[in-house]
Amino acid sequence: MVLSLPLFYRRKRYASSRIFNSLSEFLPGIFLFLNFVTFNTALKYLSSYLVMIIEASSFVFSFVFSKLTKEKIKFFKLSFLLFFVGISVLSYDAISKKSNVLVSGLIFAILTSLTFGLYNSTLKYIRKSENKLFVTILPVFLLSLPFFFFELGGKELPLSRILILATVLGFVLTAIPYSLWAEAGKHFSGFRLSEFFLLTLPGTFLIEYFWLGVSVNLFQIVASIILIFALILEVKMQIYSIN
Repeated sequence: MVLSLPLFYRRKRYASSRIFNSLSEFLPGIFLFLNFVTFNTALKYLSSYLVMIIEASSFVFSFVFSKLTKEKIKFFKLSFLLFFVGISVLSYDAISKKSNVLVSGLIFAILTSLTFGLYNSTLKYIRKSENKLFVTILPVFLLSLPFFFFELGGKELPLSRILILATVLGFVLTAIPYSLWAEAGKHFSGFRLSEFFLLTLPGTFLIEYFWLGVSVNLFQIVASIILIFALILEVKMQIYSIN
């Protein structure tokens, strides 16, 4: 009886570990849904420009999460500092364009950044999962449907247009990008993914300039150069450390 106790506890730990692994596979999908909700809520109080900048600061939360979970990550301190400089420049530009910045909007924007950082960080739990697409994308579709219809509430749109919107927003702009992003999570840590997400800022400025004809100001140019330089510096240092 006494000799069987260690075996019993090992089996118990193994069962608990399997349960945790099964449940943890759903964490990316849950955090992605929460990111969707908080982002759209923040847009009701703040400009999309400022919300986008704050969300891109998700690397801070990914960094904290990696420290809390004792995940080993390598980063270049100068690049980390330059990320803050670039984000600060853009934040100043965004706030100066809108005098009325509501605290409630900032709270939801920070929650947007937090949930996206946690989404990136928890992608590691599905790296070896055979149900990667299911556990990541399906929760977003199922949980976003009520929110989607709530947003359309009171708007008289033909069924064909609703189906087109659902296809474009749900499949083209959500399922495909996040499936590819989850695939990238197989090769990079959550912190590294959050760093790469900073490229969406200069990328957005370029798209707006060349496609929509929106002018780009000096703050955006300077911040984009800083962020791109910091990322290049970070990647080069990582390659150098590997070699």
